[in-house]
Amino acid sequence: SHPGARRALERPPRVHWRRRGLALALCLPLPSPSSPPSGRRALRTVGGNRWRRASSLREKGVGDLISGPTVCVLMNRCRVAGGGTKPVGVKSIRAKARSHASERGSKSPLREAIEGRKYNAWLLDQFGVLHDGVHPYPAAIELIRHLAEDCGAKLVILSNSSRRSETTFSRLEGMGFKPEWFSGCVTSGDVAYHLLSLPPGQRDHSILSPEDPLWEDIQSADGSSPRQCLHFTWSSRGATDGFSGNIDLQGLNVVAVSDPAKAEFILCHGTEAISVEDSGTPRPVDSVETERLLEQCAQRSLPMLVANPDLVTVQGTALVPMPGSLARKYSKMTGSPLQSIHLLGKPSPVIYNLACKLHLQDVPRDAIVSVGDSLEHDIKGANQFGVDSVFISRGIHGKVLHGDGDGDGDDALDFVELDRLVSEYEARPTILADTFAI
Repeated sequence: SHPGARRALERPPRVHWRRRGLALALCLPLPSPSSPPSGRRALRTVGGNRWRRASSLREKGVGDLISGPTVCVLMNRCRVAGGGTKPVGVKSIRAKARSHASERGSKSPLREAIEGRKYNAWLLDQFGVLHDGVHPYPAAIELIRHLAEDCGAKLVILSNSSRRSETTFSRLEGMGFKPEWFSGCVTSGDVAYHLLSLPPGQRDHSILSPEDPLWEDIQSADGSSPRQCLHFTWSSRGATDGFSGNIDLQGLNVVAVSDPAKAEFILCHGTEAISVEDSGTPRPVDSVETERLLEQCAQRSLPMLVANPDLVTVQGTALVPMPGSLARKYSKMTGSPLQSIHLLGKPSPVIYNLACKLHLQDVPRDAIVSVGDSLEHDIKGANQFGVDSVFISRGIHGKVLHGDGDGDGDDALDFVELDRLVSEYEARPTILADTFAI
């Protein structure tokens, strides 16, 4: 974007603004959803001399801002600063923020959306939003309780976990989240099971269009016999991440084979092992063997179904590779169009369609908001599905956007990096918050 805007964004005095508790917002004008920008054009659109003039926002409350195509990029979950007739810059925002905060208070847009009952239904990511994969976020527990008991909102877990949803609530309950607070759960593992358990020749067009190439890729040649797949799954991680049991293929119209020459497609539930014929125990594979197996599949241009499109996930303080990393590697090997790689979770609309079909049939899309910590999956998926979103900046992008701090020091949001990531992933959040808390 424009160098002047870049320099302004690079100057945020993080210590002073954060310690003084100033309210700050940068309101980025976005094109209409009918003609979304892409690539570098998107970066220019939200930067430089095209910052929205603060005067146009003076009389608007946060509720107006978060419901339109304008993205409110907020520092430290503070209010929007209004006033002035110049393009928004660091100094003008800082000056106007003081008077605006004193006049209107310092409620965050997330708090205002909740108190104003703007949304009737919340699609909630797990890792990085409710917990870190090991420990729950206490503030998230209280907010979930408030939304369910005090606001009467419908809460649906929408997770890129490759495991089915039966295991989700028992695990969340062990962390302090009561199952009765939630209306339901849909995981990308549920999507995989739903699609692969359909009777031969049957298609569910309510969650996936009739023209989608996935239907042909999972249909057997004679339309009746089970299809054979090379199945990547978990081994040791299943014993350490709070889940029990392996991910098997029972009840599905597929069988696992360990020889890529016999496989008709690839099914990715995990990254550590492959299922073996007539064996209940997966065989661990290292990165070298995994690459060799994928190369053999690429030579035959086999389609791939990805039951967890995430590249990484939060596991305590570490980031763990997810099946989406195999999909990215495989796409480079094949050089074929990405339509042969089927993502069965976020950002694909298929998981949103299934969640609404099962749990939110009576809720209009403008009353639904999706919460997540991944711009590439949670926020882009919400954009494509046509619902509002809340981006949690201290999740998987936390180190890039906030540095190595824990939220108590000089680690305020880096707007330059946020601008870069928004452009890179072409994902535009409606509301930004450090954590899922008010």
